[in-house]
Amino acid sequence: MPKITEQLDNNLILILIGARQTGKTYLLKLLEQRVQSHHSDSQLLYLNLEDESLLLQIADYKSFLNFLKLRGIDGNKKAFIFLDEFQKLIQPTKLLKLIYDNHPRLKIIATGSSSLDIYKTMCAESMAGRKRIFNVYPLSFAEFLSWRYPDLSQIWQRIVKQNLNASTSIADFKLPFQEFAVFGGYPRAVLSETNEEKQEELKEIYNAYLQKDIAGILPAEDRLNYNRLIAVLSSQIGNLLNVNELSNTLNCARLAIERFLFILENTFVVRRLPPYYTNKRKEITKMPKIYFLDAGLRNFTQKNFAELAIRPDAGALAENAVFLELLKNSKVWHHLYFWRTAQGAEVDFVIAMDEKLFPIEVKFQSLKKPIVPSGLKAFINTYRSRQGFVLTKDFSAAAEYNGCRITFLPIFLATKIMAEI
Repeated sequence: MPKITEQLDNNLILILIGARQTGKTYLLKLLEQRVQSHHSDSQLLYLNLEDESLLLQIADYKSFLNFLKLRGIDGNKKAFIFLDEFQKLIQPTKLLKLIYDNHPRLKIIATGSSSLDIYKTMCAESMAGRKRIFNVYPLSFAEFLSWRYPDLSQIWQRIVKQNLNASTSIADFKLPFQEFAVFGGYPRAVLSETNEEKQEELKEIYNAYLQKDIAGILPAEDRLNYNRLIAVLSSQIGNLLNVNELSNTLNCARLAIERFLFILENTFVVRRLPPYYTNKRKEITKMPKIYFLDAGLRNFTQKNFAELAIRPDAGALAENAVFLELLKNSKVWHHLYFWRTAQGAEVDFVIAMDEKLFPIEVKFQSLKKPIVPSGLKAFINTYRSRQGFVLTKDFSAAAEYNGCRITFLPIFLATKIMAEI
């Protein structure tokens, strides 16, 4: 939210893009309230473009301007125009470009459900220098706590910001983190009280989004392989993604697999994580790892909402949760990778920043003392990192290896890494 509000005073078009049901409309309403309180002398208009009758009235640039006049918007005065689901416009790029170029006092703030149409339009060269795009993901763990466990949220904030001893509060966060790692961060699922209600919400999102919106992009003959690919990917979170193997397993052309992956990434379902390397002969250089952008959707695909304590994939879900925390809290100058050698030495995540490398290993275990994982040692020996992290189930400590300070943190404090690097 702060990244967006700091852009309210310029005339750039602000676009919030994300999957359905991730809270884009909620954010737009919060921004509307922010404008009302901080720009009280400005005009304001909110338009829900899922209203088809409204779309008919603003079909082109001229009719849009006439519509604004009818609503009392004076183009010579500062005005904030909120467009919910802007991709419903017939020619959104052309319209918004003309508004930006000819009416600098009209500030457009819009949301769009992720679809390839948005990327074809808003990322076009004609909009260069006129827009800021913000990706809206399902809730982070901090947001999950604030929505679901507000009292714990305040404690968590103090631990992260004031560097308090986490050991006094670890037990309080175990169950909330497990809930987050299993059911994910879609707001409607988070706010549901029972596990059955959460599963029902995730079923609705899965059917409406993955099976209707996204599958609808594809020709009918491709949808079976698309669904089979989702099932396979959901069983491989945190693993290397080998497109040739997927092609053989699904008996599907490699180009088709690549197309499905492109669609799933650009609609905020999965994300590929590239490898970090400097030695092409000794390190993995091409195959990425794969993660789901919401654990709840992943687990719905697997038809498995069992508790972490009894799951064979608990470590993979923990790693997926850490990936999401690092992704959602990273800055533009943070570059996220993993590292693996041809001999099998591995570090789950590497943050590259200003020529510094910060290795991060996830060990979802109850440690008794700070044991530096062998993969972390190998990375430190190779790249001489000065700071690294190990995320554990419930252990916090500090250690040193070969000149590198290694911080052990409970996994629910993964966000704290960003405050320390």
